[in-house]
Amino acid sequence: MVVDDEAAIRQAYGDLLRKKGYEVETIESGERALEVIQETGYDLILLDIRLKGISGIETLQRLRKMKNDIKVIIMSGYISKSYVEESFRLGAVNCLHKPFSIETLAQNIHKALC
Repeated sequence: MVVDDEAAIRQAYGDLLRKKGYEVETIESGERALEVIQETGYDLILLDIRLKGISGIETLQRLRKMKNDIKVIIMSGYISKSYVEESFRLGAVNCLHKPFSIETLAQNIHKALC
């Protein structure tokens, strides 16, 4: 699952990951992501920090109360030390600074799922 409030980013990452052979759903908000996760199982979420509505950090906090087994990679154009520390405290497997290459993303996804 790719969660980002920018449609172009959702589309680009979704398309690139599909070309790599992943099944991908793109979601525009943390609230919607949490609704969908309750209905369907996911192995990994790419989660933007800055979202409209609840933040990526708050989404991750709520996710951990629901399902602790989903891997989460935080992504953002702005990642501060406090965001990184909080993300890892909540169990994120990595934090990626946008923009990043599809190779970097694919490597991080592979590492998280293996």
